[in-house]
Amino acid sequence: MQSKYVAACIACLWISTASAQADVPAIDDVGDPHSFGRPIKWRGAFLGTTGVLLRTDCSAAPATDRCVQLQPPPAVTIFDEPDLDTIVLPANSASARSLLCQVVSPYVHYTIFNPDPQSTSEAYAFVAARLRIESAVLADPKLINPLTGQPFGGSLEETLPGTHDLYENLGPLQGEEVWDIDRSRFCVGGIVSKARLMDFYGLSAAQATAFFAGEITLRLRIRGSAKLLQTNAELRFSVRFLSD
Repeated sequence: MQSKYVAACIACLWISTASAQADVPAIDDVGDPHSFGRPIKWRGAFLGTTGVLLRTDCSAAPATDRCVQLQPPPAVTIFDEPDLDTIVLPANSASARSLLCQVVSPYVHYTIFNPDPQSTSEAYAFVAARLRIESAVLADPKLINPLTGQPFGGSLEETLPGTHDLYENLGPLQGEEVWDIDRSRFCVGGIVSKARLMDFYGLSAAQATAFFAGEITLRLRIRGSAKLLQTNAELRFSVRFLSD
């Protein structure tokens, strides 16, 4: 026979569970019910110690940075430098619950110059930071990345906010120094979230939960292109991560 004590405990558990379910806010009320009411946790950072340098001569560049040789004007220099920095978030409670957010601070410094003594020329610089997000959940060959039409292969990539994009016409022998260092960007929807994994990338609720419960590796990549840049361009992105 079930004791009154056990029956009371079962009733209390049912009431507690029902109450907890009733307390979950609706998406129309809060926008992101997965993270609602949870405390913020700091998740490490890329501190900009490794960046991309664009130089006419890379022989004297610091070993801590990646150096790309500038093409002589008016040729375009294209660069794509992966694995500039890496963070490994441990599994389970030490990792995120439903949201991985970021604070991004770009540091972009260079000089543009038109060496033509007679004609106007267009100078430009495009610099973007990309985040590669690796998870064992994404290694499932049945999961298809909607952006590529192919299996994820264990990772997905997102562009971090703070992209630098400059186009400018320079007169003959005209130059200009460019700084882009005062515009940090804070996350809104998150660089990755349960909602985005399910609604955009097609993961099930169970797979999205397993994604955040498992180990997550983050890798920083900087890519872009430039024209009419002088030597000693410096491109860095400092990124600090938060989660619920």
